[in-house]
Amino acid sequence: MDFEDNLRKDDNIEKPEKKNHEDYYIDEALLFLIDVSLLPESDEEVSIIAKTALIAAYKMLIYRVISKPTISFGILLYGTKDTNIQEFPLYSNLYLILNLDVQSGSSIRNFKILLSDDTKVSKIIIPTTKHIKLFNALEYANNMFSQLNSSYKLKRIFLITHNDDPSLGSQEYKDATIASFKNLSNSGITIEPFFINGKKMFNFDKFYKDVLYISKNADKIEHHLTYEMLDLDQMVNTILRRQSPKRFLFECSLQIAPNLDIDVRGYILFRKRAPLKTYNVYIKTEEPQIVKTVVNYVCQETSAPLKNEDIKMAYDFGGKKILFSEEQMTILRFYEDPIIRILGFKSLDQLNFWENVLPSYFLYPIDKKNPDSSNLFASLARTLYKLNKIAIAWFRPYKNSNPRICALVSNFNFDKKYDNYEFPKGLFAIILPFLDDIRQNPEQDSVKAPDALIDKMSEIIEHLMIHSYNPLHYENPGMQWTYKKLSSIVLGEDPSADIIDKTIPNYHLINKKAGSFILQWNQLLANLNESHETTSYPFKRQRIETDD
Repeated sequence: MDFEDNLRKDDNIEKPEKKNHEDYYIDEALLFLIDVSLLPESDEEVSIIAKTALIAAYKMLIYRVISKPTISFGILLYGTKDTNIQEFPLYSNLYLILNLDVQSGSSIRNFKILLSDDTKVSKIIIPTTKHIKLFNALEYANNMFSQLNSSYKLKRIFLITHNDDPSLGSQEYKDATIASFKNLSNSGITIEPFFINGKKMFNFDKFYKDVLYISKNADKIEHHLTYEMLDLDQMVNTILRRQSPKRFLFECSLQIAPNLDIDVRGYILFRKRAPLKTYNVYIKTEEPQIVKTVVNYVCQETSAPLKNEDIKMAYDFGGKKILFSEEQMTILRFYEDPIIRILGFKSLDQLNFWENVLPSYFLYPIDKKNPDSSNLFASLARTLYKLNKIAIAWFRPYKNSNPRICALVSNFNFDKKYDNYEFPKGLFAIILPFLDDIRQNPEQDSVKAPDALIDKMSEIIEHLMIHSYNPLHYENPGMQWTYKKLSSIVLGEDPSADIIDKTIPNYHLINKKAGSFILQWNQLLANLNESHETTSYPFKRQRIETDD
């Protein structure tokens, strides 16, 4: 029984030693594997699913090539009547839209032209009448990844399918598919499936429950975050939310009590998207190339190159630079094995909303050293929620991090108010401030408004109340604008096209709901100002005499 079964019963961010946040400095490869096979109960539905998946792939391609130009991106259809694969006898019913490679501006433009021609797309996605072989498509995908160089450490396949039983009950077919999934896993390729509901609901237990290969040491959080079963109208937005792969930030022990440790991994589920990184480019070639930067240190006086042993660390102290040897620097650092150690428990209402100095970390168990980690973790999280408590813990999750104090908060009470999105359940580690982190705010005199103004403002607020803020409905307009301008340059589009900014207030609706109350408030404010001016007495000027 895994953990999920148990549940049903700014720059100040410290960087880990090996695992970075969203962008690793490694090459990434992403392949869309789209099923266009025909089901007995479906007709035009398959073509709609395939076209929607291609639109999602195009949008993902635009986003990723701008945010990470070195990404290799490919699109492979399986279950097609025709094929353009050279190895046709071995891999039939496959159609390669984009080869798995770094896509140039011309290839992206050609793909866009193809999508705009509905006739061409319809000819390509004509499904075969033969029995499709999913394991053949997976084997060919594995070969595509094997042709990449060894620097590609992050390799993903987006498997988009509406067919919940391609084996038609054949155990031999199922065994071959299991072997293909296992080969992909052994090659370091992650499968992220998207199961599409058609006229009938997708039945995961029918085929994929048995064939999706999950290693015993695989962290279930990554499987949870990548597993999707969705309707057609949810496909594009759901796929686009996966453009950033979910990777754990750290792995350490969570000590509940002496000699009672469980293994956890930490993730950042919420993080502000950083501005796009700019690159130096060498343009005196047929295709512009990104310049690789090499840093060399030279002596300011002699201009002689310096080696690592010629450079020492120093601190500024009293206007002088105090040199430290390597041994002395190691003494200055804090050393202890990475651990999250629970110190005690408090009531949840004692945690103030302002007591967080860094983005929270999401903790999820893995059954690695301790095979009962999931059960213990689930019991701890469930108990904290049931008793309305939080755990206060010592927090040092990786070697080069400074120790902090954190609050472990269970999210069992997380409301399902976000449409089509379910957050995994576990513990959030909220980093608490030390005394040194709290700054003294400047003293401010409190100015109280008249009670009449406060009462009128209450009426305005009551009429402008909204249900909740759902971040899944709002894209960052600044990032949207940047992506739009860059993509228009790459694709030769009109750069003056506007973006859809959903953060702009609906002034017509505001006026309809609270316009009369706002006018009344403004009139009341003007009346109060007039009465204040008539009752205040002007100061009489006085001449100040000074001695000559």
